[in-house]
Amino acid sequence: LAQVAFALIPFAGHDVFFFVEAMEVPEVLQRSVFWWIAEPEAGKEASNGNEDDGNKGHKSHKSITADEVALKYGIPLNEFLHYLQEDIDATESCRSLPFTLFLVASYALTVVALDNSVDINTVEDSLTTNIDDNANFAYASDAMGYKNMVDVNTHSEFWSFVVTGFVPLIFEQKRAVAEDRNISEPWVQNLMNDFYAVEQRGVTRRHSRIVLGVRLTQEREENEDTCAWPDLQEVYGKDCLGGRGYELQPEVRPARRTMDPQRERWIYIHQDVEEVTAMLLELEAENWLDLKTKKVELALPVYNAEYGTHSLIMTDFFFSRGGHIWKDIIPLSGFADWQMHWYNLLFNLMFIACLAWIMISEMYEILLVVNEFGFSGLRKHYVGFWNTVDWISVFSGLALISEYIGNSALTAAANSALEELSKINAIEQEEAYREAGKVYMRDVEAAVHYYYFFKMCLVAYPLIIVMRLFKAFNAQPRLAIVARTLQVASVDLAHFMLVFGAVFLTYAVAGVVLF
Repeated sequence: LAQVAFALIPFAGHDVFFFVEAMEVPEVLQRSVFWWIAEPEAGKEASNGNEDDGNKGHKSHKSITADEVALKYGIPLNEFLHYLQEDIDATESCRSLPFTLFLVASYALTVVALDNSVDINTVEDSLTTNIDDNANFAYASDAMGYKNMVDVNTHSEFWSFVVTGFVPLIFEQKRAVAEDRNISEPWVQNLMNDFYAVEQRGVTRRHSRIVLGVRLTQEREENEDTCAWPDLQEVYGKDCLGGRGYELQPEVRPARRTMDPQRERWIYIHQDVEEVTAMLLELEAENWLDLKTKKVELALPVYNAEYGTHSLIMTDFFFSRGGHIWKDIIPLSGFADWQMHWYNLLFNLMFIACLAWIMISEMYEILLVVNEFGFSGLRKHYVGFWNTVDWISVFSGLALISEYIGNSALTAAANSALEELSKINAIEQEEAYREAGKVYMRDVEAAVHYYYFFKMCLVAYPLIIVMRLFKAFNAQPRLAIVARTLQVASVDLAHFMLVFGAVFLTYAVAGVVLF
């Protein structure tokens, strides 16, 4: 249609436009493209006389010029309006490219400034590496323990790890002395006898403060289960406990949660190491850890004032019914202040402004359609794939904003709980201090778990923004090469994926059977 003409005169009584001015250079076009042009009588030549001799009488091979279409036949109104609408949509999509790029940039800056992974990782890596590398047991001398967390494969080794490795590492209550020092020298003896005051206990890795202590909980399977083959129960000689679910090493997403925690015990940071050791030995004697245990979690709440982070370090042991014990250290953290710098607010406002602009633009477009065609015209003149993408981006962005508000509220609760805890004397008001510490533990646990969920949502949102990029790219021929290539080749790609999927599934099944 773009090759036909520019100026139009409506033909009275018909929904057809006739062109007054045609292009200067006539171009031969295929007649069958113009469906409204009647087929010429049999045996007559094409209008421009360029019909192939070997294909006379076949409309699909007849040709016509743009001049003849414009001056003799015209164009149906609906066809012309459809062409204009496509041209307008393409122009608007192309104009939206700078705005879409600005949306991508504002979202990227907002997320990177919000989730300062460098600060969080430096705290988490320090705490987890300390437990992984330095919580040793099976000591052959005072300076060398030959096993660590990875070597825990029995219940007795679990208690050895906790009593000999984990507690002395976390409950650091006196100055450490380097190896091969002459203990007869007075300055060495002073260092060895330099015990921290009760109020000074709880500092780990020199810059992080352990809040309250360590919480021990476990998942259990209390209901007895039917054995896989009851006829052989007599040979087995014991009851089946059930409690399946940890046959494979758990992924972080399910492993970070302890379902229905039971047998909760606390090791308080202000207790003497000897008192803590005695309590743990008592738990071992009482069979606190038994065959019905599915998971044990040692949860350590930590606050680092250098970076302003709340952290929850979970040292987990998963007991499979095959006999293996899986081990993992899972850190979850969040900032005490999510608007720590001035640019955090700036980037947030930029992203909110982008969402508001998209929403206002779409609502204005809806208003124009309703005014011209009524509400019944929305389905034909507004509802479409790209408008759906726009609204999905708006509602998803609003959902992220609401989640951000919820995350800030939970963080504020954790900050308030820690502030209240600081007002209580841990020695003189021991019970009140412990109760306030458990409130903080509950609030910080809720905050860091919610922030983990919030980050997963932040990860998903760029996929929606990518669709808006394709919308803008689709209007520019060079930028649309990839999208249009995929569109044209979609049928072939579908058939290829069918063949590839069948072959891949066959190999996958063989791999599962083999390994």
